[in-house]
Amino acid sequence: CLYGDTDMETVKQIVSDPIHSPCKDMAGCANFKPELTAKSAQLVRQLRKQFGFKTQALREEQRKDRLTKLAEYQARRDMFAQGGAL
Repeated sequence: CLYGDTDMETVKQIVSDPIHSPCKDMAGCANFKPELTAKSAQLVRQLRKQFGFKTQALREEQRKDRLTKLAEYQARRDMFAQGGAL
């Protein structure tokens, strides 16, 4: 909420295109309360955990594991191609 007299004026947001700027009458921008936003975020985290949705951190961890396994596989394959074994 870059417009109006809300607490959000102190929050800096990078907007690449003016069409993506929030409107002053957008839901959540009028009468903004940070404590409600924090409570909502906590509830979303709780529900994601309860219903088994993956978080960004878990997806990133799984991606790193896949890349590590792929690198190990490629190293093993290269070693065999050169006539050696790990």
